[in-house]
Formats: sequence, structure tokens, C-alpha cells
Amino acid sequence: MKNQITFSNGVKIQYSVPMSKRLRRLYHFFSRAKPGSRNREKLLLKIKKEFEKQNNKKRDIINKVTHFITTKLYFKKITYALGKSYSAKRPIRPP
Repeated sequence: MKNQITFSNGVKIQYSVPMSKRLRRLYHFFSRAKPGSRNREKLLLKIKKEFEKQNNKKRDIINKVTHFITTKLYFKKITYALGKSYSAKRPIRPP
């Protein structure tokens, strides 16, 4: 995928969270552990924690992109579906 978000005015936003080296290493150890062993259970817990960290990073990026869109990318003149148009010197939030 080239761009995650592309706006009608040509602004393109790309973001990604690569898989961490620690997660790759944990997967390697997990695949080598014996099924049903205590070490395999402990590795599974570590993998879950690492996934939670990655999900938090993704959530943070999404929040930052949303904040950027709502504060920086509003145009000075916005036309809504009702046909009303508003113009202002600073960005406007939709009603």
C-alpha cells in the first residue's frame, strides 16, 4: 500500500509500526519450545505483552494523525451537505 490516507487536496499521510526485534526473537523461542511446557506458557505471556505494546503504538499513531487532521487540515471555507458555507480566519470544527 502506497499511502494509508490521501485527501482530496493532495495531502498524503503514511504511517507504519514495524514488528519489533524482540517479538521476532520471542516467536523463534516459542516455536522451539515443547508444547505444554511451562517455558512455552511464559513465552506466550511475553508475546502477548509485546503485542499490547505494539497495539498501544498503533493507537498512539492513529490519535496523532486524527489530531493533525482535525487541527491543521481544515480549510478556511467549508461547505456542508446542507448548503451552508462558513469562512473563518482560523480552522473550524464541524458542528
